[in-house]
Amino acid sequence: MSNLLDHIDTSEKDFQELMTKELVKLHGYVENTSNDFDREFCLNVSQLMSSFKRHSQFPMMRFRRGANGPFLLA
Repeated sequence: MSNLLDHIDTSEKDFQELMTKELVKLHGYVENTSNDFDREFCLNVSQLMSSFKRHSQFPMMRFRRGANGPFLLA
């Protein structure tokens, strides 16, 4: 009789893949890569803007990179 764990991948990579699939398929999360992350704003700007467009009743604000760093424009 073989051990059940002999047929299950218990590596951290497999666990991460399983969690990602569950969150994306069952809970509506959006999968990204680290390249999607803006280190200057410390967030995913395209996802934030997309969320604002879908859920906000207020006019959109635009991000602009200025000489002294990022700021918002109305």
